[in-house]
Amino acid sequence: MYLRGYAGRKPVRKKKMDRAEAIPPRDHSNIETLLGRFQKSLRLISRVIALMTLIWAVLLLARHLVYRSDYLKINDVRVMGIDDADKVMEVLTVSGITPREYLFRVDLAEVSRRVITLPYIRKVDAQVDVSNALTIKVDERQGSMLVRARGGDFAVVDEDRTVIRITSKPDEEEMKLPLVTGIDLEGTLPGSAINNPAILAAQEWLEALDSETRTEMAELSVKSPFEMWLIYQNGDTVKGDVPANYQARNRELRSLRKYLSRRGIKTAYIDIRYDIGYVVKRF
Repeated sequence: MYLRGYAGRKPVRKKKMDRAEAIPPRDHSNIETLLGRFQKSLRLISRVIALMTLIWAVLLLARHLVYRSDYLKINDVRVMGIDDADKVMEVLTVSGITPREYLFRVDLAEVSRRVITLPYIRKVDAQVDVSNALTIKVDERQGSMLVRARGGDFAVVDEDRTVIRITSKPDEEEMKLPLVTGIDLEGTLPGSAINNPAILAAQEWLEALDSETRTEMAELSVKSPFEMWLIYQNGDTVKGDVPANYQARNRELRSLRKYLSRRGIKTAYIDIRYDIGYVVKRF
């Protein structure tokens, strides 16, 4: 049977193809490319691992050398500004730093914060010099008055009215300080400041006294911020109100006390709070 339009033509038979010619050959170029990339990745990963291993080994060696080396350790710890051996040991203990301590573990600001907690320390400066020696420079508080509390204890107070220490038995140097009585110290702890009006008035009085009066005085008794009793070692007592009034009459008062002493007159007190003159109370 022939198709219409192909009359008189012989039918064309399709040529049978070989099986080998019918299936095209496989292309292995993509596989080779992937394989090459995989091999490159493996080489890169191995190099990275080797490099990290080398870096880790170097870090371990450096750490070992650092911990074995003396160049990064504190060689010595010194305290300057204090002569008392017990206080020096206390500063060293509170600082928390000992020789052979590693420099990178030392926080100088923390050392200063620890030492400043001691009540007899005013300022602290901690430094490490080129020889790896830690120097703790301190400014020690100096007592300006010895306050006797109502309970019998004594408080050593500096010029800032900060309590340096509280003791029942002051030492020899503390006993040389001007003695102040009548101050309420209830609840006061070493390192705290006394800010009541009575201590302020007593401090003004002590600053107004001349060196001769300081030598002769036995104590300054605070009755109120406006009434002070200055008691001398020979028993004379002067009642005053404000330091300015005492300073203005100090020379006359000294002459009056000498006159009464020569005459053998025993007085209970001399009151200088009146503008018109002195009131002498005899026994």
